[in-house]
Amino acid sequence: AALAVLKNKYGTVFDVQTPKGLAAAREARAEVRGYRVALEKLRVEIKAPALERTRLIDAEAKRITAELLAIEEPIDAAIKAEETRKAEEKAAKERAEAARVAAIQARIAAIRHCYTNAVNKTSDEIMATLEPVSAMELQECDFEEFLQEADTAQDETRAALIVLLEQQQAREAEQARIIAEREELARLRQQEEERKAAQAKIDAEAKAKADEEAAAIRKAQEAEAARIEAAQRELDER
Repeated sequence: AALAVLKNKYGTVFDVQTPKGLAAAREARAEVRGYRVALEKLRVEIKAPALERTRLIDAEAKRITAELLAIEEPIDAAIKAEETRKAEEKAAKERAEAARVAAIQARIAAIRHCYTNAVNKTSDEIMATLEPVSAMELQECDFEEFLQEADTAQDETRAALIVLLEQQQAREAEQARIIAEREELARLRQQEEERKAAQAKIDAEAKAKADEEAAAIRKAQEAEAARIEAAQRELDER
C-alpha cells in the first residue's frame, strides 16, 4: 500500500530544469532513499537471527554428518573391498580361462604345424612325422570341450601328410629315375669312348703295320731295282 502511495505521489516526471521542480525531485529522492535505507537496516536486523540459526543448523548438520560417515565409511569400505575382491577374482578366473583356452589352442596348432614342418622334407622325414601324428591318442583331459576340434586337426593333418608323402615319394622316384638314366647314359658314353679309344689303337697299330709293310716293299723294290740296274750296267759293260 505504501509503495502504491509512493508510485502515485512520485510517478510523475519532475521538471528538473526549474528550481522548484529540481527541489521537488530532490525531496522525493530523499524520501524514497530514506525508505530504502531503512528497509536495508530492517532486513539486516530481521535476517541476523536467521543467519545465526542457519549457522547453528550447518554446524549441527556437519557434526551429525561426521558421525554418520563414521558409521557409513567402514560399511562402505567393506562393501568396496568385497566388490574389489569379487572383481579381482572374476578377472583372475577370466585370465585363467583365457590361459587354459590358449594352451589347448596351442596344442591343436602344434598338431597342424606338423604338416607345415614336413613341407620340403624327404619322404623318410615326412614318414617320421606322419607316424606319431597317426599314433596320437587325444584325451578329453587335454582338450576338454575342444576335443572334436583336435580330432579334426589330427584327421586333416594326417590326410595332408599322406598326400605330401605320396607327392614326395613320386618326386624322389622321378629323381632316382633321372639319376639312373644319367648314370646309364654316362656309362654308355664311357663305353663308347673306350670302344673308340680301342678302335683308334687298333687303327693306329694297323696303320703302323701297313706303313712298315709298305716301307719293306718299297725297300725290296728299291733293292731289286738297284740289282737290275747293276746287272744292266754289267751287261752293258760286257
